[in-house]
Amino acid sequence: MIKSEAREFAKKILANVDLRIRSKKCLNTLLEANYLERFNKIAIYYPLKNEITILDLIYLLDKEFYLPKTIDNDLYFVKLENINHLKKGNFGILEPIGNPVNLNELEVIIIPCLAISNDNKRLGYGRGYYDRALQNYKGLKIGVCLEELVGLPIEMEHYDLKLDIILRG
Repeated sequence: MIKSEAREFAKKILANVDLRIRSKKCLNTLLEANYLERFNKIAIYYPLKNEITILDLIYLLDKEFYLPKTIDNDLYFVKLENINHLKKGNFGILEPIGNPVNLNELEVIIIPCLAISNDNKRLGYGRGYYDRALQNYKGLKIGVCLEELVGLPIEMEHYDLKLDIILRG
């Protein structure tokens, strides 16, 4: 299936699930598997209304958390100092206030996925922010996706981001 078909398919599935239940499942899996135990600097994301959220990690783990911030057409990560001091950025997504950190300082980046191909590549909304930002990133990349949208036969490109671990919600 081509990417545009996969995106439409994913959006239909997302419209019919309880994201609170799926989010809790992902969060529990992440905590039980201890994927983050040995890491301190962790990038997460502020969810869109139709995405699984793992934002509660900031209350459950004593770690440094970072959120994405778009500047011009590029994605950067900024340390989260206070969840109550975020501002709307591109596409109405809440972003931290502050300066970007060096990407290589981050040990883990947890990434929202619309779908995941059968070769563990991430399908997003088609703007390529994560693909561009993380093309040379060497740390652990964890994708978060609905279980029904993992392992789809999507025709992906060489530049699409390959994930190390997948959390299925």
